[in-house]
Amino acid sequence: MTNKVKEKMKVIYENFINGMPLTAANLRNWGISTYNINQFIENGLLIRAHHGYYELGNGEDYYAYCKSLFLSGKQNQGVKGINMGKFLGFFSDDDIIDDIIRDILKLLDEKKLLEASRLFITLMNVNLSWEQEKYRMGLYLFSMVTELPEEYVEIAADYRLIVGSLWLQRWQEMVKKIKDTPDDSQNSFDKLLMNLGSLALQHIKEYEVETINISVDSIYQQLLNKNIDGALGSLRSYLTKVNKREYEAFLVALIKIDMADEDFTFIRTISILSLVSKDAYSFNAEAYIRSYYDEKRARREKVSNLYLEILRIANDNGWALKLPRDIQLAITQVPATSNDATLKFTYPSNN
Repeated sequence: MTNKVKEKMKVIYENFINGMPLTAANLRNWGISTYNINQFIENGLLIRAHHGYYELGNGEDYYAYCKSLFLSGKQNQGVKGINMGKFLGFFSDDDIIDDIIRDILKLLDEKKLLEASRLFITLMNVNLSWEQEKYRMGLYLFSMVTELPEEYVEIAADYRLIVGSLWLQRWQEMVKKIKDTPDDSQNSFDKLLMNLGSLALQHIKEYEVETINISVDSIYQQLLNKNIDGALGSLRSYLTKVNKREYEAFLVALIKIDMADEDFTFIRTISILSLVSKDAYSFNAEAYIRSYYDEKRARREKVSNLYLEILRIANDNGWALKLPRDIQLAITQVPATSNDATLKFTYPSNN
């Protein structure tokens, strides 16, 4: 196929994928001449359905075009936007599924996880298999190794809520069945889940090694080195490891207060983190209430709001049994600001 023919077919594909019928009038409006139409019919790229109406012929070229959209991410809201009934019209079900799975396996081998996940989402849409557990398991496994579009993250999360840590047991049972099946009878989709599960387990092991090496001292060193983003990421991983994630927003607020006060020793924050890690920390509500009033009198609104946020966190977690009425009212009026450990911080200028 020459470049000129490819460009003209691309125009046809773009319009077809957006639901435009392949009529003679439409083709002419898209710049496709009668000569081009006859040429495409001879080459099998178009089929004359009946007078003035055409259908796509060679499905492989159309699949290649669609695949380029899926891999580029341009069709994220629109994988479902494609008329999959028309898409499937050019293939038997087995053919299209095998083509896509083969491409996904190749992308996994090349460590192109994001592109592989996009084609997997295509496979789910093409095969209309949202309710089948093996497809939902596949999507969940992809969510463990790469980023997914938001709507698919929710589907993966729903599966996680249903099976929890049992996914590993279910996956291992599935692998055993596959291994007990002769090679020539093995389903290509099962092979895909085997490879994907192995990648997920590898990812988990790498994460565990990374978090094991995180300590209070390493977080402190990152703070001293002004690597705030790194410290926040390590803080989240460390608190997850020691089952203390409820302290994350509190400690993030303390870091922000330290920076506002230009206390770049971070001694108070690190001392509290150390006590938290040893189950030896007791929240002193009175001290934080005093600090809130002091900062408010000094008209340091940002810092007083951070102390207010800490009191809100303490109240939500049951650390502070009773707060003054004005503070109870205030914490309902100031939006939460410090519960995100990915917040960006900027050091004051030394000039």
